[in-house]
Amino acid sequence: WVTGSEYEWTQHWRIALGLGLTESDLAGVREWRDHPDFGPAERAVLAAVDETLADGRIGDDTWDACLGHVSSDPRVLLEVISVVGVWGMVAAQLRTIGVPLEEGVAPWPPDGDGPRLR
Repeated sequence: WVTGSEYEWTQHWRIALGLGLTESDLAGVREWRDHPDFGPAERAVLAAVDETLADGRIGDDTWDACLGHVSSDPRVLLEVISVVGVWGMVAAQLRTIGVPLEEGVAPWPPDGDGPRLR
């Protein structure tokens, strides 16, 4: 969502729905701090994603929240940083080369409310 990669978003939307996630939770990443169904673990991970993409690092408070609510093993949290970095790079590639959506694939969430990029 944060990267504004329409192609990546639509692919992950479809896959996540197939894995049983709800449209409400998927769209909830737009305003994750206020989404009522996200708990401390989801909020910690989403804060880590936003901080990594914006600042290139996870801040101390968020790191501590991840240790407390996601995993007490710092090696697991290093995977979070790696995943964010890889998918951030993929999003940049997809946006740069303009990979089109497959025929019949709707952009963004069903409400059509895409991200407002800087």
